[in-house]
Amino acid sequence: MRSPIVIKPKLEEIRVWGLSFRGFNDAYATGIWEGNEESLIEGGLLATVPIKYGANQIKDMWHQSGLSKTDADSGWHLIDNYDYFELKIITYKVASGFIARNWFSKYGFIFSNQNKSRFDKISVEPVGYSRTKNIPETIYLIDRILKRAEWPLVSYKEAIS
Repeated sequence: MRSPIVIKPKLEEIRVWGLSFRGFNDAYATGIWEGNEESLIEGGLLATVPIKYGANQIKDMWHQSGLSKTDADSGWHLIDNYDYFELKIITYKVASGFIARNWFSKYGFIFSNQNKSRFDKISVEPVGYSRTKNIPETIYLIDRILKRAEWPLVSYKEAIS
């Protein structure tokens, strides 16, 4: 199984990505402001979106996702030690054939405490993947995750096939 071939996103795509996150309160994304339009070194676009309902919502998402609650490295047992949670997304424009282009995204959670050092953070990832035809489809998936409607993410193997 080969990893997807990453293609550097165009400036217009970076701006669409960033502007799409202005609809989420306190979200951050590559391209959200003019002058903040550089992709990550490996060509990815980053976004973080606060999880509005805290630990309860993270636990609901965990149940929906089927993530392990027994694995010591899963992060499940750490949820109650934190009071601020974010959904982290890194998306890549990838080649999916001779001409076709898709967006491959990796999702994770960030746990932190609002009133403590910014270094008091852990990242739990990956919690899922997606492959969409365009940025608006990816934003739609993120919205579905955050509204607790369902867990539309898949495994890495499913996302790259």
